[in-house]
Amino acid sequence: MGDPVGIGPELIVKAWSELEIDESARFIVIGAPSYLERACQIFGYDRQIVELQRIEQIHQTQRTSIACLAPDVDLPPDLPPGQADRSAGRAARCYIESACDMALARSIDAIVTLPINKAALLMAGGGFPGHTEILAGRCGVNDFAMMLYVPDESDNRDGIGLGVVHTTLHQSLRSALDDLSVTKILSMCKLAHEFADSLLRIRGIERPPRIAVAAVNPHAGEHGIFGREEIEVIAPAISAAQELGIPCSGPVPCDTLMARA
Repeated sequence: MGDPVGIGPELIVKAWSELEIDESARFIVIGAPSYLERACQIFGYDRQIVELQRIEQIHQTQRTSIACLAPDVDLPPDLPPGQADRSAGRAARCYIESACDMALARSIDAIVTLPINKAALLMAGGGFPGHTEILAGRCGVNDFAMMLYVPDESDNRDGIGLGVVHTTLHQSLRSALDDLSVTKILSMCKLAHEFADSLLRIRGIERPPRIAVAAVNPHAGEHGIFGREEIEVIAPAISAAQELGIPCSGPVPCDTLMARA
């Protein structure tokens, strides 16, 4: 559900009203039924909210109903919408962790996350600034990344698409620039290569993945005129990746990278 007083409940009921549900798929909301009911009232949707006590009960519900599994978390039923609230932040984290635990236990096949309020999340404690860090912590991994991925389903290309891996995440631009390092960039190159290589093998495509490392400064620093990050940090990381057999190129100016994509 994401933050129960955010737009998550509204997005759920809107999507559910337009969802073409495949016969092989069942969807469950991990969140608070009362906030789904409030969202239905706001938009005038006549949709039954079915609260589940355990996940197996999903098979006893109608596909048109919104099945909701509510983790045990202290959440007032009538918090005002659109405000950062400690209880809502605690609930949002609980929903993410509960869904992650279900996925790890193979009770569900995938997780779709809805927006959270970062301020509310931090008010609730725990030190996690976003979804990615919560999921990584729950899975017990230290080497992780967020990837934005768009598949390419056109007939005239290889069908792989474009993935963008973030070297820095959930921090200010100033601190992100300070935190750039050869080690971080090399780590992201490794993760991107592992993912792309696996995807290619799954698709039966016999060619190495292509990885372009984006520059930070305009014109990739223009030989140090607009900044030296490309020379002192990014290029050494690319060289280190190439020595490991990872086919990297760059630093590539962001506008050029998007044009090629």
